[in-house]
Amino acid sequence: MTLKVSVIAADELLRLVDGHRLVQLRLRWHDYHRVHSPVDGRIASVDAFVKDELFPGSEAMTVFAIEACLGTVKLMCIGEWSVQSFVLHQRSVRGGQVRKMDELGHFDAGSQVLLVLPRGADVLLRGGERLFPGDPVATGPAAVCQGSTGG
Repeated sequence: MTLKVSVIAADELLRLVDGHRLVQLRLRWHDYHRVHSPVDGRIASVDAFVKDELFPGSEAMTVFAIEACLGTVKLMCIGEWSVQSFVLHQRSVRGGQVRKMDELGHFDAGSQVLLVLPRGADVLLRGGERLFPGDPVATGPAAVCQGSTGG
């Protein structure tokens, strides 16, 4: 898998972030660069990694872990290779509650977001689709999320 500049095997990246499936969302310079919560839940952690910290050659990135009814969903926010930045919103703090579509932060320039899904989540995308904020990307087990506001 190619991130911005670095290359890593997808299964190795999943091992590093303790995930099951990946959805790679590439944002070009003229695309929308605000990052929103994909689910209702609680922010379990927000980790900022500097260049080369997550693995040798890795870009700087901010990783959100959100506890949702279908499990822990993670967002890896990778800044444009020459800028290496993600601007975190003040209310995007550990322990905070989020609802789907709450803004978590933004990029100043080109960027990429990896959505890391837990076991049991099914990806709806086939690849190559253009997405817009709020478009469904994955589904979780209905029984797990039934009666909750998450998912």
